[in-house]
Amino acid sequence: MLVLFLMVLPGFPAPTFGSGDDNNTEIAEGQHPLYIVKEIVEVTSDWAAVEWVGGLRVLAVRQKVVEGSDAPEFRYEVSPHLRVWVAKRSYNTTRVVIEIEALALRGDESTLINVSKGNIEYAKVILYAYSVTARSFEKLAEFLNDGTNPMAFALDLSTLYAMPSAKANVKEAVGELRKNVLAFYYPWYANPAGPSRRWFHWTETGSSGVTYESIAQSEHYPLLGAYDVADEAVVLAHMYMARQAGIDGFIVSWWGIDTFEDTQMTRILSLADRTGLKATIYYETTRDLTLEDVVTELTYVLRKYAAAPSFLKDSGRPVVFIYAVLYAGRDPSFWLEVRRRVEASAGPVVLIGDVVGHGYRGFGTGHEYAELYMDVFDGFHSYIFLGEDVRWFYRSAVERLRIAQIPAQDIDEAFTSAYSGEDVNAFLKSVSLTAAPGNDLTKIGGDASLFRDRKEGEFYATYWRTAIELDVHSVLITSWNEWHEGTEIEPSREYGFDYIRLTRRFVEEYKQASLPTPKASFSATVKASAEKSTIVLEAATEVPALIITIEIKPLEGVSDVEVRGEYHAYLKDRTTTRALDVVTLVPPRGSLVIEAPYKVSATSPALELRITAYDPAGDLYKLFDGQVTVAATTTMKTTTMNATTFTTTQTINVTLTKTKPPETITKETTTTFTATDIKWSTTLVMAVAAAALAIAVSIIMARRIKVNKPALQDQGR
Repeated sequence: MLVLFLMVLPGFPAPTFGSGDDNNTEIAEGQHPLYIVKEIVEVTSDWAAVEWVGGLRVLAVRQKVVEGSDAPEFRYEVSPHLRVWVAKRSYNTTRVVIEIEALALRGDESTLINVSKGNIEYAKVILYAYSVTARSFEKLAEFLNDGTNPMAFALDLSTLYAMPSAKANVKEAVGELRKNVLAFYYPWYANPAGPSRRWFHWTETGSSGVTYESIAQSEHYPLLGAYDVADEAVVLAHMYMARQAGIDGFIVSWWGIDTFEDTQMTRILSLADRTGLKATIYYETTRDLTLEDVVTELTYVLRKYAAAPSFLKDSGRPVVFIYAVLYAGRDPSFWLEVRRRVEASAGPVVLIGDVVGHGYRGFGTGHEYAELYMDVFDGFHSYIFLGEDVRWFYRSAVERLRIAQIPAQDIDEAFTSAYSGEDVNAFLKSVSLTAAPGNDLTKIGGDASLFRDRKEGEFYATYWRTAIELDVHSVLITSWNEWHEGTEIEPSREYGFDYIRLTRRFVEEYKQASLPTPKASFSATVKASAEKSTIVLEAATEVPALIITIEIKPLEGVSDVEVRGEYHAYLKDRTTTRALDVVTLVPPRGSLVIEAPYKVSATSPALELRITAYDPAGDLYKLFDGQVTVAATTTMKTTTMNATTFTTTQTINVTLTKTKPPETITKETTTTFTATDIKWSTTLVMAVAAAALAIAVSIIMARRIKVNKPALQDQGR
């Protein structure tokens, strides 16, 4: 039985769609009863708004203006939640009639329908339900607001629920990416010391902008130095660390055909295939692009890259993330036409749009704007949200956007099927949560109000706790390496491997699974002569050695020391008192030969050699720490050191979830030093100076808390 209640609510605010907690229980995959609803909105006032608070789970909407489309300054909008807005010129009384059809699933048992209008005339709403038995619509209710504004009407939906027309088969729109963790990756860094042979993004002033102490355009200092992404070793190192952190793939910033970023994509996909990661593009939209440009570029990407085994796919369809969907006023019709033309030429594609919270920085919710793009995108995300209440923002996003929908291109066919009592397919949109460790735009002249301190990992943890609590579809990380904005989790001097470890712990909690921990075995073999020392670095297992620091200090009788080999070093230091190189990578079950030539001017020349390496988890191995004595007639054939008793301790105090007490993350790595005998040439007997070894060393990695940032202009991304 239909029950109506009329409530008059005083004091009307400016017309707007409400926050609408429509249905706070996620719909399950499977088969559900399907209902056909018709809503007639009749308006003679100069504006009107109709809002459903709770109620149905709407799968598809189509509408037409039956009367009044020629009213002066007429415009209207219908959202997927049956919210309707109509406007005309002030004080115009032209009668406007809009007919809306909806395919819907069962939701709340009752709903509240708010009808608002201008100060003149009336606004009327008439609701009908389709009876497949009678093959006609039956009237459910009629609401009239011709006076006090606004009016709210309570509607019992039991009559409607007794009249299912067909069944809906609900499936995940992006099913295979459920519980994936993906990180935004920036391939725009170049260094003259690398294959690119030029600076890009690190500095605008050439080499003077990058020193051993600081990098002009980077908030923090990478442990790898100001690297070149064209260097295969750099990308591999990133991927091995990302895998250790539990990251499933990279969303790679892409700025157009034949750009620097485009030239890196083939290499990134090839290396992703080697390391077991996936990769896709982040289509950067903040450019002067026509619809034709967007179609051309996306078609190019799909044709050139999507066939790669490592290109991110869902049910065989390539997945593409799109940044700032609303930029330059690109409305749903723009993107719908892009999708139609791209799929016509390149095949089916999954599009994930950055439209949550207006698609820019995430202040307010802006989710009502995202709703307008339901017909276009398979899923939604926000590149970064910097507001105060992360839980509220993403809970609202899930409630508003994690709904089942019928693709726009299939809507007419779906209505035809439903009217005939046949099954209809609907797809549950994905909503990703984006976690960020902090935000700092100081180096790029950004807005100081956007600064977010990392708070010893607590800022990052807040996002992850929310993701776990809401059991979100997937988690994105902003970012792996956006060094300009200080959002990176890639290891740095300031934070070491803190965020690799922290990410791994939260990924395990989110996925409810333990990640594998392969064992590392690294060694360094040193052969010394009067002209040079040769160092052979080896990784004996499937675990690579990363960020290998080789430091040589000349002692008595040694000068002009150099370090060189078949590698690119982006962090090096050369003075009269030391030669230092940071080597990016020794690959799994691989080796690297390094030569250190020097000049000898004494009878008992010596140098001090230190070699350390990280594994992808951030455990530090001391491979050599001692003196090497060289002479013209001597050769040190072998010195190999494998790890024990060298301990690295990391401590971050964060709470993994709100339901657990604070937990301290402590990571220890134990390594042992074993020096082989040093064998000398039999033609000369000399005193041997034994290498002085450090047996137990503890390193506590420093953290930086940034405060009192100056007010700077935000340049965004």
